[in-house]
Amino acid sequence: QQLDGDMAREERMVRDNADILERLRAEEASLNSENAGAAEREATTRPGLPDPAEKRLLVEDALARLEESEAGAIAAEQAVAEARGSESAARPPLQDAKAELQRIETEARTLSKILNAASGDLFPSVLEQLSVERGYETALGAALGEDLDVPLDRSAPVHWGESAIQPGDAALPDGVKSLASVVRAPSQLARRLAQIGIVEAADGRRLQALLAPGQRLVSRDGALWRWDGLTASALRAASSPCWASRPAWRALRSASLAWRSACSAWARAASASRRTRVACTASASSSASRFFCASRCAAAVGASALA
Repeated sequence: QQLDGDMAREERMVRDNADILERLRAEEASLNSENAGAAEREATTRPGLPDPAEKRLLVEDALARLEESEAGAIAAEQAVAEARGSESAARPPLQDAKAELQRIETEARTLSKILNAASGDLFPSVLEQLSVERGYETALGAALGEDLDVPLDRSAPVHWGESAIQPGDAALPDGVKSLASVVRAPSQLARRLAQIGIVEAADGRRLQALLAPGQRLVSRDGALWRWDGLTASALRAASSPCWASRPAWRALRSASLAWRSACSAWARAASASRRTRVACTASASSSASRFFCASRCAAAVGASALA
């Protein structure tokens, strides 16, 4: 609103300057008309006066200064128009960047509330302390499910306790890598992750028969095969997107930082355009004043020449 007010005041100033220029052009035309026969009249009616050629030089000099100041005023007005255009062009990108930033931050806050709803602020879930290689997010969510919401804090009613890998723990079927190889997690989850294998979806049912008690297999798209015969398709994992939402939340946080930077850059550009416009407006006003003074001076010289 302040910017619009400033622009309105400047537009009035430019219109006033244009009116002054038009009036002075009319005065200049009248002056030129009156000066046209001044030398002849003076030579015939007042032969005792100074040489008319000298007065003519004074008038021509005054008119030259008048033309120079008029050109400066016109150029200043053009600079104001260009500066106003640059400022107007800088506004939409800034407004768009602010709108996008607001959308991203709103979405990030919503996702954050969803992800933290289960554990609350008192006992942060173990999910907060996990990281997984890109592409294995859904597999991890399918393998651990709601256990990802369980905290590590021993004071919580339900929590993850210490459980180190034991020498007697069964190995996964030959050629199957464990989920622990793609997940960085606290030591409390080491034994659990070591007993979960990652397989291609086509191999899950065949390898399920080779599992030892407590073991399970998952595919990257979230299908699950457990040692006791329980099988779940990837559709089940798609209906529980808690962990899959975590990378989206992190991406939103990164996007938020990027758009904040963009907003700052566009704000600086808009501020620079506004300063340029203000400076050009002041210059235009000064040029109009100089033109006005030059016109008055030319008029006075012309009147003296006619006297």
